[in-house]
Amino acid sequence: MDPRPTVSERVVQRVAAKTNRDPTALPPLYEAIDPDGLEDVIAGLDAGELTFAYAGCEVTVDSEGSVTADERFTRGSSREVATSDD
Repeated sequence: MDPRPTVSERVVQRVAAKTNRDPTALPPLYEAIDPDGLEDVIAGLDAGELTFAYAGCEVTVDSEGSVTADERFTRGSSREVATSDD
């Protein structure tokens, strides 16, 4: 079994840390993005990143699975779902 948390788990952990909230106090991730779809997209991404809004943060996951969260929306509206280098 892989000891590294899934991308979805890392998203929740990163947003919880950024917003100083307990992960269980955050809304379900599936209300922002399909967690299984997120895993699939990142696993198949050779380069680039995926950006979406979750729990008041702009979350970016890159092709290596690194997760960043920012409470400021820098890529347009908070409804933007994804970006790519394609």
